[in-house]
Amino acid sequence: MKVGQMNLAPEDAPALSRLTWDYPFLLSQKLGQEERMMAEAANTYAQEKLHSRVTGAFANETTGPSVLQEMGEMGLLGLPLPEKYGGLGASYVTYDLLRVKLNASIQVIGQ
Repeated sequence: MKVGQMNLAPEDAPALSRLTWDYPFLLSQKLGQEERMMAEAANTYAQEKLHSRVTGAFANETTGPSVLQEMGEMGLLGLPLPEKYGGLGASYVTYDLLRVKLNASIQVIGQ
Protein backbone atom coordinates (compact mmCIF):
# COMPACT_ATOMS: atom_id res chain seq x y z
CA MET A 1 0.00 0.00 0.00
CA LYS A 2 1.30 3.48 -0.92
CA VAL A 3 1.56 6.33 1.56
CA GLY A 4 -1.78 8.14 1.81
CA GLN A 5 -3.68 5.32 0.08
CA MET A 6 -6.43 3.52 1.95
CA ASN A 7 -8.03 0.22 1.14
CA LEU A 8 -11.72 0.63 1.85
CA ALA A 9 -14.35 -2.03 1.51
CA PRO A 10 -16.86 -1.07 -1.18
CA GLU A 11 -19.58 -0.47 1.41
CA ASP A 12 -17.29 1.96 3.31
CA ALA A 13 -16.19 4.00 0.30
CA PRO A 14 -17.84 7.42 -0.10
CA ALA A 15 -20.66 7.63 -2.61
CA LEU A 16 -19.25 10.36 -4.85
CA SER A 17 -22.41 10.41 -6.96
CA ARG A 18 -24.30 11.79 -3.92
CA LEU A 19 -21.71 14.43 -3.07
CA THR A 20 -22.84 18.01 -3.49
CA TRP A 21 -19.82 19.25 -5.39
CA ASP A 22 -20.60 22.97 -5.18
CA TYR A 23 -20.97 22.82 -1.37
CA PRO A 24 -19.35 19.55 -0.28
CA PHE A 25 -19.24 20.07 3.49
CA LEU A 26 -23.00 20.64 3.87
CA LEU A 27 -22.36 23.12 6.66
CA SER A 28 -25.86 24.55 6.32
CA GLN A 29 -27.18 21.32 7.85
CA LYS A 30 -25.18 22.03 11.00
CA LEU A 31 -26.46 25.56 11.61
CA GLY A 32 -28.52 26.52 14.61
CA GLN A 33 -31.93 28.16 14.34
CA GLU A 34 -30.57 31.66 15.04
CA GLU A 35 -27.89 31.27 12.37
CA ARG A 36 -30.48 30.09 9.83
CA MET A 37 -32.77 33.02 10.65
CA MET A 38 -29.94 35.55 10.28
CA ALA A 39 -28.84 34.02 6.98
CA GLU A 40 -32.40 34.10 5.64
CA ALA A 41 -32.84 37.73 6.75
CA ALA A 42 -29.59 38.71 5.02
CA ASN A 43 -30.63 36.88 1.87
CA THR A 44 -34.01 38.64 1.85
CA TYR A 45 -32.37 42.04 2.41
CA ALA A 46 -29.85 41.38 -0.35
CA GLN A 47 -32.50 40.34 -2.85
CA GLU A 48 -35.20 42.89 -2.01
CA LYS A 49 -33.20 46.01 -1.21
CA LEU A 50 -29.49 45.73 -1.83
CA HIS A 51 -29.19 44.17 -5.27
CA SER A 52 -31.14 46.81 -7.22
CA ARG A 53 -29.40 49.67 -5.43
CA VAL A 54 -25.93 48.27 -5.98
CA THR A 55 -26.73 47.46 -9.61
CA GLY A 56 -27.87 51.05 -10.17
CA ALA A 57 -24.80 52.47 -8.43
CA PHE A 58 -22.55 50.26 -10.55
CA ALA A 59 -24.29 51.26 -13.80
CA ASN A 60 -24.17 54.97 -12.95
CA GLU A 61 -20.70 54.83 -11.39
CA THR A 62 -21.99 56.39 -8.20
CA THR A 63 -21.80 55.54 -4.55
CA GLY A 64 -23.30 56.82 -1.36
CA PRO A 65 -23.34 56.15 2.35
CA SER A 66 -27.02 55.18 2.51
CA VAL A 67 -26.41 51.45 2.10
CA LEU A 68 -23.78 51.42 4.84
CA GLN A 69 -26.00 53.49 7.12
CA GLU A 70 -28.89 51.10 6.57
CA MET A 71 -26.72 48.04 7.16
CA GLY A 72 -25.36 49.66 10.32
CA GLU A 73 -28.87 50.32 11.61
CA MET A 74 -29.72 46.68 10.98
CA GLY A 75 -26.65 45.62 12.95
CA LEU A 76 -24.98 43.97 9.99
CA LEU A 77 -21.72 45.87 10.33
CA GLY A 78 -21.05 44.89 13.93
CA LEU A 79 -22.27 41.33 14.04
CA PRO A 80 -19.49 39.68 16.05
CA LEU A 81 -18.95 42.65 18.37
CA PRO A 82 -20.37 42.33 21.88
CA GLU A 83 -23.65 44.11 22.53
CA LYS A 84 -22.00 46.42 25.07
CA TYR A 85 -20.00 47.89 22.15
CA GLY A 86 -23.02 48.25 19.86
CA GLY A 87 -22.76 44.90 18.07
CA LEU A 88 -25.12 41.97 18.03
CA GLY A 89 -22.80 39.51 19.76
CA ALA A 90 -23.30 37.01 16.94
CA SER A 91 -20.88 34.20 16.22
CA TYR A 92 -18.24 34.41 13.52
CA VAL A 93 -20.13 31.64 11.72
CA THR A 94 -23.16 33.93 11.53
CA TYR A 95 -20.94 36.81 10.44
CA ASP A 96 -19.50 34.73 7.61
CA LEU A 97 -22.93 33.46 6.54
CA LEU A 98 -24.18 37.01 6.17
CA ARG A 99 -21.02 38.06 4.37
CA VAL A 100 -21.54 35.25 1.86
CA LYS A 101 -25.23 36.10 1.33
CA LEU A 102 -24.58 39.81 0.84
CA ASN A 103 -21.56 39.20 -1.36
CA ALA A 104 -23.52 36.80 -3.59
CA SER A 105 -26.00 39.59 -4.30
CA ILE A 106 -23.21 41.92 -5.37
CA GLN A 107 -21.07 39.47 -7.35
CA VAL A 108 -23.54 39.02 -10.18
CA ILE A 109 -23.17 42.68 -11.13
CA GLY A 110 -19.73 42.44 -12.73
CA GLN A 111 -20.60 39.38 -14.78
